[in-house]
Amino acid sequence: MATHSDPLTELPPPSRFDPEDLELLSDDPSQVIPTPAPFVAWRNDEAKILRPELLLLGFSRPSCTLLHHIPGKKLLASIVLPGISMAGNSIAAPSPEDHCCCLYALDGDCSIVAALVQYRIPPEKYHEWVRVLFAAVNPDAILAMELLQAENFRSRLSVDDPMLFTLETDAMRAEKREQQIPPFLPSGSLIDGPAAAVLSYCQMQSLRARLLVSWPERDVSCLGKSLQDLTSYLPGARTLGFAQASKASVGKRGISTYELFM
Repeated sequence: MATHSDPLTELPPPSRFDPEDLELLSDDPSQVIPTPAPFVAWRNDEAKILRPELLLLGFSRPSCTLLHHIPGKKLLASIVLPGISMAGNSIAAPSPEDHCCCLYALDGDCSIVAALVQYRIPPEKYHEWVRVLFAAVNPDAILAMELLQAENFRSRLSVDDPMLFTLETDAMRAEKREQQIPPFLPSGSLIDGPAAAVLSYCQMQSLRARLLVSWPERDVSCLGKSLQDLTSYLPGARTLGFAQASKASVGKRGISTYELFM
């Protein structure tokens, strides 16, 4: 009677490759070139740690366009991501179309700092980029903004109806609510990318963080109004005029991939 081999206890059969072929397939650690890490380039060449009351993070085109139209902001630094092409970036002043990430002080005493993330961060660099960000900025609270991806949303989306959802860390959810916040993201919907990496980092560090997810890409007014309401508790934010900036930014955007198929 034939016996059956047991793959858990018996040795595997010999490889069909020669040992020399296997060595060619494996990477030589001595020949692997490490990718340079992200770093912060301060405008005055003096490294520092910012300690604002609120850090605003714009990961989507609507949020970056909105923050770009805040008047009187002061450029503090930029987070340089090696490998990102700077070709086509403006020289005189940062533009919403540049491939960069600039840190701005939105008020005079740096109590509100904004980071406009206008380049694509490779997935393998998410956590490293987040650590570099929070090594330079140590805020009391974080408010990030990202665009809702239709394929990750567990419901139907209309191109004509603006929608806004929120996600929070446990530390943010535990505090007393004084502002009207958007509804929570429906169960089963997903958020990925660097915004999710930021929220995960804040959750592990017990930081007060909130993520606003907006839809569609061409709508900025809904995001601006919610931003005005959520930051109203800060004295420095009352004069920034997020709602007015959202009106000024209407039409200042490119065509999204989604709209190419409409």
